[in-house]
Amino acid sequence: MWNTKTTSSTTNISWAVSHIGIRYARGVLGNPMWSIDQSALEHIVRYDICLGVNHPEVAQMVLDEFIDSPQTSPRAKSYWLRDFYLPVYNSYGNTTVLANYFSLLSTNFPTFVNNDGFRRYNNATITVTLGLYVHFWSGAANTSLQYMAAKAFGWTAQDSNDFRQAQKDFPRICYAGQYDDILLTQNRPLSVLLGISIPFVAVALTASAVACWWYRKKKRGQRIQAVSLRSLVSNSKECQYGRDTAFTDTDNAPNGGKDSDFVIGKDLKLFVVPRKRFKQSSVILGKGEFGTVYAATAWGLYGLVGKVPVAAKVLKSRFDDDDVEKRTLFKKEVHITIKAGKHLNLVNLLGIVLDEANGKYDHVRRSCA
Repeated sequence: MWNTKTTSSTTNISWAVSHIGIRYARGVLGNPMWSIDQSALEHIVRYDICLGVNHPEVAQMVLDEFIDSPQTSPRAKSYWLRDFYLPVYNSYGNTTVLANYFSLLSTNFPTFVNNDGFRRYNNATITVTLGLYVHFWSGAANTSLQYMAAKAFGWTAQDSNDFRQAQKDFPRICYAGQYDDILLTQNRPLSVLLGISIPFVAVALTASAVACWWYRKKKRGQRIQAVSLRSLVSNSKECQYGRDTAFTDTDNAPNGGKDSDFVIGKDLKLFVVPRKRFKQSSVILGKGEFGTVYAATAWGLYGLVGKVPVAAKVLKSRFDDDDVEKRTLFKKEVHITIKAGKHLNLVNLLGIVLDEANGKYDHVRRSCA
């Protein structure tokens, strides 16, 4: 049937396959989130199916038909396909991000076995909200999508509360930037709110810069004490797509055993990895102010299959006591990379490898992207 030149037949089949595919994805019956997007998910799945079977003209027809069709949830004139699904699809792996979403849904959302012996979703125990839905999709993309959702639909205080609650209710779904939050008390698009707030933010940043300069000058020469990771990671819950699928480095790495004196914050916890799934070569890809970048191979990475070539930045030995500025710049580099999330057009942070001494993790030594 796919080989026929009848566009109408292809269109009808793609609709049927997308409908059935969503309803029975991963062997679980139902679409528990339909009330939020009013089944607009079918449009992006249908688009993906058409591309997958090499019918780009039908895929374009799907976009032309539904790209400007609004839904009334979560708010009036919500364009799910145009403003959310298509940007997520194009930016975070196409078919992969869809597959990740259905996988997370089937393994985390409550289910039960009905009288016919079919496993289906149990909506009776869960209140589906925009915050909950964005949490699941953030897990699929491996980066927080609340800013994208805010730009598409607006973001209220209730959405923030629902988003945080979803993180507590489904802790195995982890991603970059999940500790960040935005609190928008109006249903305006994020772009409008940013336009209003930028002048005030500019003034605040200028004042903050002056304050930071004064503080840094006063504190220069004082040592920043690294915190123990045990207190940070011992109580953290294992993530479905996070630390349990991360890689590590070898024991004979350059600068091995030397300490980078790097302070770990809560937004880095998910990137801390043990040392098992990483092999570094002697090939140097480049050198920078903070260390040397080596060609390496990693496996077991989230969203990737098999062994993957990566670039491993190996830090120099511990920063000197007066290198407060360099230490700060490196921290900013790592944090900015994390907050940028996972994107096809960016060099993504895949993990942070630590030195291990005396039975406990110590300090950051290597980041791989």
